[in-house]
Formats: sequence, structure tokens, C-alpha cells
Amino acid sequence: MSNALTTPHLADACVRLGIELRATSIRPAFGAPALSGPAVPVQHLGSVDAMLAALETCGPGAVLVIDDAGRTDRACVGDLLAIEAHHAGVA
Repeated sequence: MSNALTTPHLADACVRLGIELRATSIRPAFGAPALSGPAVPVQHLGSVDAMLAALETCGPGAVLVIDDAGRTDRACVGDLLAIEAHHAGVA
């Protein structure tokens, strides 16, 4: 078992301690940095439920496009949702 802290560990600790956390860089979790495919839009409404439901409508190679209303104070997609998307074949 690894003792390495993940991004969700760090984010959860910052939230609990009231420390502001901002993403400094974004990179793909899987594959190449460029992608294309049919877009599947979804609006983030505060939980991952809408995003998980959208994954069920995605076909292989689809691109999940998440509208988080331009928020910069949080990341609405973490490693667990990225893994679910990857397993669903989403680009």
C-alpha cells in the first residue's frame, strides 16, 4: 500500500482546515493531451450524480464536457470520476 497522498486527500484536508486551494495546472489523467470526439455536455450541480448519469449516455471515444459555471475555486472532477470515465471509454 502506498503512503503517497493523492489530490483528493490534499483537497479534503484544505476544505476541512479552511485553506483556499486552487489548481495550478491541468493535465490529462489518461492518454494524449489532445482529443476529439462527439461531445456529451453536462452541468455540474454540486455532486457527481449528473456526471455519472452522463457517462451512461457516452459511447466509446465521446468527450464529456462539464460546465461548472466558470468556477475557479474548486475542481469538480477528481481521480475517481476520471477513472470511471476512462473505464466507460470516454476520451
